[in-house]
Amino acid sequence: MKDSALDTIKRLANALKTSALERDWPALARHDGEVAELLRQLRPVPQALKPAMEHLRQTHLAAQAVARKEAAQLQQKLQQFSEQQEGLRAYQQMENL
Repeated sequence: MKDSALDTIKRLANALKTSALERDWPALARHDGEVAELLRQLRPVPQALKPAMEHLRQTHLAAQAVARKEAAQLQQKLQQFSEQQEGLRAYQQMENL
């Protein structure tokens, strides 16, 4: 089981990194769920897997940071769009006077 679990951990770490770099949010969410399931299955984490799990944790944190940064940028764009729409509506109202 440890070899299989180790392979799964490595695969998930790679998948998280790739999904974050490619901005593939549905895949990132899917892999996040797989990590959660793996954590449930490996309680307690065997000592032999702890280094790999730490690498997975660090990769997961990095992927989350990428997703949060992207979400913040999208929020900013939406805010700008909303402000532009308000200005456009005001301009249109002035033209209709």
